[in-house]
Parts: sequence; C-alpha cells; structure tokens
Amino acid sequence: MKRFLLLVILLATTAFGPPRIQNMIHDFEISIFNRWGEQVFYSTDKGFRWNGEIQGRISVNTVYNYIIHFRDPNGKPHRLIGSITVL
Repeated sequence: MKRFLLLVILLATTAFGPPRIQNMIHDFEISIFNRWGEQVFYSTDKGFRWNGEIQGRISVNTVYNYIIHFRDPNGKPHRLIGSITVL
C-alpha cells in the first residue's frame, strides 16, 4: 500500500500526472530534512520541485529524509516517510 501511495504522490506532483490523480490528493505537504534533522525544504504545492539547493548551493552526495502528509479522496490522512539521495 505504501508503494501505491508513493506512486500516486509522484504522479500527482509531476507534469505527467493526470488531473484526476492530482485531484485525489488533498492537504498535501512535504518536508525535507538534512542529516541533523533541520528542515531544508517545505511545500504545500502538489507540483513542487526541489533541485537539492540549500541556501543557494546545490548539495551533492547527500542523503535527505522526507515526510509527506496528505489526505486521500475519502479524507483519510496518510504519512509517508523515506529518504532521497542527491547525486
């Protein structure tokens, strides 16, 4: 189920995501944290983009943690937690 939810999020937050999938996600927010737990990015925009830039500099070879919160069409809240690596 977690993989399905992540796929829905990825489709909804890209230009390729059909509008009906984008409409399935409500109250969307994403937070990205560095290894010290400091929030380095936050957005409530379903079409967010983050290029790995922090304070004007691109970080490379770094792992970040993310938390995504959203509600499905039935109003059920979901939370996805994971990590991403910027290469």
